[in-house]
Amino acid sequence: MSPSRFKKSLVSTAVIAAVSMTGYVSAEIEEIQVTARKRAESLQKVPMSVTASNSAELQAAMMTTMEDLERMTPNVTLTETSGLQGGSVAVFIRGIGNDPGFSQGVGIYVDDVYMNRAAGSLLDVYDVSRIEILKGPQGNLYGRNTIGGAIKYITNEPTDELTGGVEVRVGSFNALQVKGHVSGPIIGDTLLGSFGALSNNRDGIQTNTVNGDDYWDKEVAAYRGSLVWNATDSLRIKLAADYNQDDSSPHLANRSGVNLGYLGLLSGYISNIGFSANDTSLPADVDDVSTTEHDIMRQFLIESTTLSLTAEWDINDNWALKSVTAQRDTDHDQPFDFDGSAQQFIHTFNKRTFEDFSQEFQLTYASDNLNAVMGAYYLDGETYYSLNQTTQYARLLGGTRQFKDTTRDDRTDKSMSVYGSVDWSVNDSWQVSLGGRYTQDRKEETQEADVTTLNYFAGGTVSVAPEDTYAKEDWSEFSPSARVTYFANDDMMFYAGFSSGFKSGGFQRQSGLSTVYQPEIVDSYTLGMKTSWLDGNLRLNGEAFLNDYQDKQLATVALVDGELGEKVGNVGALETSGFELELTWQPQIEGLALGLNVGYLDVDIEEFSSFDTEGNPVNLASTTALGFSPDWTVQSRAAYEFPVAQWGNVMVGTDVSYRSKSYTNSPIDLTNAAAAAAQVQDEHAIWNAVVAFQSSDEKWRVALEGKNLEDKRVIVNSYDLTLFQTAGYNMPRTVTLSVGYEF
Repeated sequence: MSPSRFKKSLVSTAVIAAVSMTGYVSAEIEEIQVTARKRAESLQKVPMSVTASNSAELQAAMMTTMEDLERMTPNVTLTETSGLQGGSVAVFIRGIGNDPGFSQGVGIYVDDVYMNRAAGSLLDVYDVSRIEILKGPQGNLYGRNTIGGAIKYITNEPTDELTGGVEVRVGSFNALQVKGHVSGPIIGDTLLGSFGALSNNRDGIQTNTVNGDDYWDKEVAAYRGSLVWNATDSLRIKLAADYNQDDSSPHLANRSGVNLGYLGLLSGYISNIGFSANDTSLPADVDDVSTTEHDIMRQFLIESTTLSLTAEWDINDNWALKSVTAQRDTDHDQPFDFDGSAQQFIHTFNKRTFEDFSQEFQLTYASDNLNAVMGAYYLDGETYYSLNQTTQYARLLGGTRQFKDTTRDDRTDKSMSVYGSVDWSVNDSWQVSLGGRYTQDRKEETQEADVTTLNYFAGGTVSVAPEDTYAKEDWSEFSPSARVTYFANDDMMFYAGFSSGFKSGGFQRQSGLSTVYQPEIVDSYTLGMKTSWLDGNLRLNGEAFLNDYQDKQLATVALVDGELGEKVGNVGALETSGFELELTWQPQIEGLALGLNVGYLDVDIEEFSSFDTEGNPVNLASTTALGFSPDWTVQSRAAYEFPVAQWGNVMVGTDVSYRSKSYTNSPIDLTNAAAAAAQVQDEHAIWNAVVAFQSSDEKWRVALEGKNLEDKRVIVNSYDLTLFQTAGYNMPRTVTLSVGYEF
């Protein structure tokens, strides 16, 4: 199915096309309880854009990895940052998100614990009760102030009866995944426990043209356990731990473009520094990669451990106090070969250790017409280098090659905040919500390094010079929110809202100098509705939004004064606006479920401050585009379930997700047509399908799943190194057979 044919068919069959994660029955659509406002309430009663799916719906929709969540909701881009940093995740909601190298714009939470690092946050879906995606700034109710939204993993709670299950999946590229869970009482109903485990293995998808090695395989082991102590009728304490080890061979960057203009300029001497200007070839296949750094590429590792303690005390019928204490430690060994070729030009290898401690206190109040949340949050994040970073790169116009050995790189990230939110039901029809958060962030960095320079124009002389930097800065911001909700009746709600988000600043380090860039501020305005029709069998939700984005942080790579370097800073202002519609329909045909999601996004760059080749500031708004912001995102889904004699039910489902053309990096220089073209995700549609059998006692499930059935390959992220561009691609077609048993 071509993208153009998909769009035409979508217009003509919009009523019967489908996506939402619904149960496949003909009864009224199931109500989902969410905790978007720090209390359990129906999704249809929450005056904000929230997409939520429980474990059964995630399973039916083939949601096995975090990247699959992109198919859950419009105006969301979610991918591994394989073009720059393997094993990390880039999330963008309505054009706002996690630009590599900066603080996160979209918060990722496991239960109530904020994941402070992109590394290790590319989570597999296992032992999960529900996933919620919240859009817009989340400053007043969540642990960390985030400007774009939040993704919440809610894991399974220990049960008071013995339950469990196991699932085995085999498929393309010799994939073998085994996951299981068990839960139940340990001491009556006083002490409960649960445990889940995952083993995920797969052969490599990429082939190294230099030596035939495979890359982009899977070798992941993960474990999660929890204990719940019901100390009294009003006091509940939960101890939870998880461990994840990823020993995969990384998803390597693939060369997607070469800037012939720069190579021509440098052809007279570029070979002196070990790079041939004649190498302008692109790989014949998107899964062909080239690297000579075999040893360091095999040392990729992400190992993380999280320990959390949650105490909940119901003080009385109105007041409750909650404490969440967490420690998350991550070891991340990250190799990267930037040029995507068989030559030695630029590569890095970092061994980092992250230690993140967080403490949150929440005091909640609930009465017939008033609900309130008050809280305080503290985050202490530490980053250490456990092994030197070695970088080989070219100061091109100087005719040199340099090696940078980092002997110390310590970074501290502290955040302290207080927040509050009040929802006042004025009467049965009107609700007013007010909130605010005061945030103070502090960052401190100390780096000590030696730079060894080989000067080929000076007879191969060698010199060594220190390149040390130190920086420290504080930022603070008040982020308010306000919302008015009108309940026309039990099935129809309208709302208007304003919220503000804050993302802290940081430091630009280049050639021994450290300069400060400032925080980002986003003011978001929304108009929305949530409605149910046809006796609850048709649900239509929608939201229009406008985000006023100030002091956008971006990094650009350019030749400045003969040096290839990265410039990081605040580049100006932009607006993102658009709308979303989410339709779910269960018609009066037993077993049929249908739905449609449509998202539109417009990005208007009002100011973009950058540098010309002489290092002078210029405004490039009219010739610059931002990435991860397709104009249109559409997901459709249809499923039909029918009985098979007395044995059980068979479900047949299919979904198609469409995305219009977009760029996969930010910023994009539109005056450099070749570089821009090498960082484009083409307009495309991805088609998936599933056939599943579930036994009548609901214990056995057998499923045959196919993803990307037309084997459509597109760029999902990219990196521009001026001389050439590299990119990461989406997964090829995969077919999987799974067998699961629940008790």
